[in-house]
Amino acid sequence: MVRRAHRRPRAVRRDHRHRRAPGGGEADVDRGRPVTQASTSLAPTRSAAARKARPFVVFGVAAAVILLGILLLPFLTAENTRALSTESTEPDGARAIAQLLDDQGVDVTEETSPRDAVDRATADTTLVVADTNFLTKPAARAIKRSQADVVLLQPLPVRLADVTGDVQTAGAGGTTEVAPDCPLAAAQRAGTVDIGNSDVYDVAPGAEAMTCYPAEDGAHLVQLRDGSRTITVVSSSYPFQNGGLTSAGNAAFAMNLLGANEDLIWLLPNPQSSDFEPTGSLTSLLPDVTRIAAFGTIVAILLYALARGRRLGPVVSERLPVLVRATETTEGRARLYRTLRARERAADSLRRGTIAKIRAPLRLPRDSSPDAVVAAVAARVQRNPAEVGSLLYGGAPPDDAALVRLADDLDTLEGEVRRS
Repeated sequence: MVRRAHRRPRAVRRDHRHRRAPGGGEADVDRGRPVTQASTSLAPTRSAAARKARPFVVFGVAAAVILLGILLLPFLTAENTRALSTESTEPDGARAIAQLLDDQGVDVTEETSPRDAVDRATADTTLVVADTNFLTKPAARAIKRSQADVVLLQPLPVRLADVTGDVQTAGAGGTTEVAPDCPLAAAQRAGTVDIGNSDVYDVAPGAEAMTCYPAEDGAHLVQLRDGSRTITVVSSSYPFQNGGLTSAGNAAFAMNLLGANEDLIWLLPNPQSSDFEPTGSLTSLLPDVTRIAAFGTIVAILLYALARGRRLGPVVSERLPVLVRATETTEGRARLYRTLRARERAADSLRRGTIAKIRAPLRLPRDSSPDAVVAAVAARVQRNPAEVGSLLYGGAPPDDAALVRLADDLDTLEGEVRRS
């Protein structure tokens, strides 16, 4: 008897082909690897979420850094590198003499406002005017009326005349190391000092004054007695600078001259506070913290806009020619003088420049007196000596138009000297 082989149903074989794999998935018998059903999710991927959150992270970090900077800003002070500043350690600074005076028991305070300096100055105070370039006439007159002992370091001739009319500039000193040759105790104890290359002073007849460190045409130091106080004029600030304090007897001279009183005010005017008249504004009434917070908020907004803004790609640099006019510095200084109404300073600079330019054609030495310069120029250009003296050594122009006329007249005079 022949029996037919039993064949499995088709459906059974089909199910056998797709056996269950361990873990619940179906196994592909032909390929020998598990086949799982792909799942579809609408949730964003990790990289997409990171890209969306990146601007907020940048903004948060920037805001935290700015807030930390605002909190620490009052405790962080940048070093002042201005010339003759008691905080500057540069060679032309004055930190060394300030520390020496402090060790000697003198309380040194630096002021940039002439009004504050005059208000704090008393009869037991030494008021040192370290720089007169930005000192206005009202401020100089207020210093003249103060009760403190005043020390002027290398003052401008116009500012010197505002403080005292008994001392005038007499010309260049010529030498640097000079002996005192006077009974002033501060100079006697210091001995020879290195005064630097500077002008010398002459005293008006009848003035109660003491001159020290003499030169050919005058003296490098003049001390006037004004009642119970003194006004001392020093022709150079070099003995008081960090770089000149160790030369000769400069340290002893500076300490003895400035250490007479227990309180010392070091006045270093700047363009913003040199005017003695009050110049307040609405923003000046706000606390410093308010202005700092407003600035930090603006920076945070800019950083947020930068983080959220569209990327434009890398910056492409291009080489371009840069043209800088030779008169840019001169015009900038002229605008500064005009803003400060410093006609005296501008006129003094114009006259000094003209004298320096015509000295060579006239074969005059640098230490020539004003009378010698006027006589030589008048003889060269055939002009009245009084007219030449008024141009080269006259007073300050009353207005801007007069200053312009003075500049034109000086230029004309220089041309006549060179052509004659």
